Amino acid sequence: MDKERTEIERLLSRLTLKEKVSLLGGTAGMRTVAIPRLGIPSLTFADGPHGLRHKPKGAALGPATAALPATAFPTASALASTFDTDRIHEVGEAIAKECLHYGVDLLLAPGVNIKRNPLCGRNFEYYSEDPLLSGKMGAALIRGLASQGVMASLKHFALNNTENYRFTGNSLADRRTAHELYLRPFRIAVTEGRPATVMCAYNRIDGVPCAENSALLTGLLREEWGFSGLVMSDWGAVRLRPASLLAGMDLEMPGGSRYCRRTLLGAARDPAVREAIDRSVARLLALVAQRPTPTATAVDFTAHHAFAGEVAAEAAVLLENDGTLPLSREARLLVTGDGFSAPVFFGGGSSMVEPTAVTTPEDAFRARGIDYRYIPSEEKEALAAAASSADAVLVFGGLAAGEETESHDREDLSLPSELLETLCGLFALGRPVVLVLTAGAPVELRFADRLAGLLLVHYGGQNVGEAAAALLFGERCPSGRLAETWPLSYADVPFGDRFGRAEDEVYREGLLVGYRYTVTADVPVRYPFGYGLSYTSFAYRDMTVAREGETVRVTVEIENTGRVAGRETLLLFASPPQGPRYRPRRELCAFGKLSLEPGEVARTTLTFSERELAVYDPVAGRECLPGGEYTLELCRDAATPCLSAPLAVSGESLSPDHPSVCEIYGTGALSTLTDETYLCLEGASIPAVTESPLITVETRLPALRRGLFGRFFVGAVQAVTRRSLRRASHLPKGARRNEAVARATFMHHTLMSGSLRSMSMGSGGAFPYRLAEAIACLAAGHPLRALRALLSPYR
Repeated sequence: MDKERTEIERLLSRLTLKEKVSLLGGTAGMRTVAIPRLGIPSLTFADGPHGLRHKPKGAALGPATAALPATAFPTASALASTFDTDRIHEVGEAIAKECLHYGVDLLLAPGVNIKRNPLCGRNFEYYSEDPLLSGKMGAALIRGLASQGVMASLKHFALNNTENYRFTGNSLADRRTAHELYLRPFRIAVTEGRPATVMCAYNRIDGVPCAENSALLTGLLREEWGFSGLVMSDWGAVRLRPASLLAGMDLEMPGGSRYCRRTLLGAARDPAVREAIDRSVARLLALVAQRPTPTATAVDFTAHHAFAGEVAAEAAVLLENDGTLPLSREARLLVTGDGFSAPVFFGGGSSMVEPTAVTTPEDAFRARGIDYRYIPSEEKEALAAAASSADAVLVFGGLAAGEETESHDREDLSLPSELLETLCGLFALGRPVVLVLTAGAPVELRFADRLAGLLLVHYGGQNVGEAAAALLFGERCPSGRLAETWPLSYADVPFGDRFGRAEDEVYREGLLVGYRYTVTADVPVRYPFGYGLSYTSFAYRDMTVAREGETVRVTVEIENTGRVAGRETLLLFASPPQGPRYRPRRELCAFGKLSLEPGEVARTTLTFSERELAVYDPVAGRECLPGGEYTLELCRDAATPCLSAPLAVSGESLSPDHPSVCEIYGTGALSTLTDETYLCLEGASIPAVTESPLITVETRLPALRRGLFGRFFVGAVQAVTRRSLRRASHLPKGARRNEAVARATFMHHTLMSGSLRSMSMGSGGAFPYRLAEAIACLAAGHPLRALRALLSPYR
């Protein structure tokens, strides 16, 4: 370490100011700047988080260019359903090997943002609605990458929970909610995973952009959590470069902005800025020193394909089963749905992986010699005639390609109308119907009780077909559990009608997100957090609680009482005592997984630190542990406790909540919440709803339509993206069409949800800032200002 520090000091002394500034911005979209005269190499980044998305050197920036082939693992929404950190570590190892194969030093992953609302378009990229599960999963992936020498970038820091206004949005949460729910997974991932970098988000928090938020990037991340690595921006998140540097944001990505370089050079006359430049350059040089040794690493992509199938099978969740599953190989099967031959196995956006191979359910059925009859769902009459002689009808379908994507939130929780029509027609025939469902987030399932079987395969990656077949025919026993709550309808989601509707996103529900709300308020759900069926059964007995200092150990005896081997997920929740601050009725404090043969009995132990029961006291400005008698509950899912035991905790005093806060939030009666009560939460705010009549580079693209030139510009942008979408939709059905539709949809929403400033900062220099300013001036009706901006040598 001393040798490394000495070398960094030597390089700092020899770098010119211009070279230092150049190092603090990326180049070529996914690389840092190299300084050959001093032997400083560039670092190569690549997208994640569930596979490597790496483009050939020199490829154009943006989603239109295909990436090099890599293994498309199940998305994070699926990986979390394994509840198995060891398995996630193995996924990280496999991805890291592919990174080394292609010369990638750092993976832009994992994303541990909380699934605050089921409509968030990027939920498939995130792990859970629960901060403990999200943080533990993220830490496991980081450690898996690091075990092979590949660095990680933890993202998107922080309170980045909606996509419609992600470039211009303002997240407003009370301080306790922010710390306990939205910052906690980052704390866990930072302290337990030790990522090399953290990526700050696009949005503002209480009006301050994340990239310029010193309380977030320096006070919390570095000083409280002890993070010593580098902070980078999300692609195009920078607004004021000197301000972001002083706040603790080191590296601007993708870089290439002449405007940012010039403003930083100009600001360097200030000694504080020059000191910050040296500090950030030192962090970048330390990152360069950690880069893996370049080697031509061979990868067994065939083995990784098989492994992706294993993970997909472990992640899949059996939601309904009347005994029809597992299927007999001798059964007369009727199959329908596009997902059989062309499954959607990814969401849209920067996480789209170019798969090395794709195994569809159709491929897997044929490889097994399964006898079945396939009829497209459009041929309704033929489907109805064939169903009468079938033992079971298998329907493969779910959300369409591009439905869940970065840059855009879903409109509702509905499945495609064509799929619903097919299912309703089949129900009327009276034959057992099994739905193999593809989705990265909850959907409404009003017909669930009419299904003979329902298998959720999520976005299961490139080998999802093998996983689905193995589970349907009983070669594997389902063990996945839901990592988020599935509501009966979207109307049951608190304040769902306000989600993603405006730039100011007010977190009125406080801590009552997902199961924390439904359990506290006794709201019925379709499937609770942690829910999942099996082909076997398990019995829980003899729960004991022991302590070693702050460590709590909960031991239980579990027996596989069924006829097949299986894996059981253990969920330990804490139910807190009544106190001066409102608490959700039940919160996850530990989880684990074990395998048991039929009739096998085992004792297993879950451990957690007593400090995990702490709450954030915004008055004290720190976490405090309330004392009293807690109840520890081993549960099948968040709504179904099996065993319980008391835990006495010696705690400390907390400042009390306002009585109306305890009355409403403590019981989950959010339908009665008024703005006055919400504002009783420390740090809560509700800004006045105003729309600025001014058009600037920060104006969201749709708002440019207020002027004649703005309407022309936005129309031209839309024409390009819609043309791409039309071309994609006319391709033959299959993986290529799904990929093309997802790419085109992502590009359309990225442009329409962004501002001229974000377009410029995210373009890598292809769309200069002076051009963004000129377009804004023209849209505002100021042609002379536009000309001055266009001719400015400093933009």
